[in-house]
Amino acid sequence: MSKLRPKVYVPTRSRLAKCLDEIFVDRYTCIVCGREMPDPNRLGTCEACRKSLPEVGEAICLKCGKPLTVIEGGVEW
Repeated sequence: MSKLRPKVYVPTRSRLAKCLDEIFVDRYTCIVCGREMPDPNRLGTCEACRKSLPEVGEAICLKCGKPLTVIEGGVEW
C-alpha cells in the first residue's frame, strides 16, 4: 500500500527572489525624479529635488493672511 502525498505548491526561486527584492530594497530612488540615491533619507527625495522645493515661510492665517504667533504646543490667535 503506497502512501499518497498531497501536492504542495512550492514557489520557484525566481518568484521568491522577486518577493524578497520588494521587501529588502538594495537601492533607493527619488520619489520625485526617479534618480538613484546613494545616501537615502527618510524624505525619499534626492538633494537636487529637496533644494528645488520652496521654503516654508512664517505661519499665516489662511483666511485673512495675517501672521500668527507660534507658541509651544500650538498657535496663538
